[in-house]
Amino acid sequence: MAQHFIASIPASFLFVFGAALFYFQDRFVVLPLAMFTFPTVLFLGIPMAIAIDWLLKPIGNTKPVKRFFIESLLYVIAGVAATGILFLIVTGRFVPFSSKFY
Repeated sequence: MAQHFIASIPASFLFVFGAALFYFQDRFVVLPLAMFTFPTVLFLGIPMAIAIDWLLKPIGNTKPVKRFFIESLLYVIAGVAATGILFLIVTGRFVPFSSKFY
């Protein structure tokens, strides 16, 4: 769990600055966005990462290529879901596939 917590910090920073610069196109939105992003990553991202690790435990390391692709797909799905939930909190609309953001 500690590795998930440590990995969540740079992921949060990357998301905040990426969303502020590319989606909102305003550097002054970094602090308000961070107030929503850090709790979202901590309360959604870490449990999702733990769940993905739990789902992948039966696969083991016997097929590393297969595990890599399944793990990548699960993290993409979890990221889109967490982003949609974050936008639901911030804007009041569930926007999981906003082409402008992705």
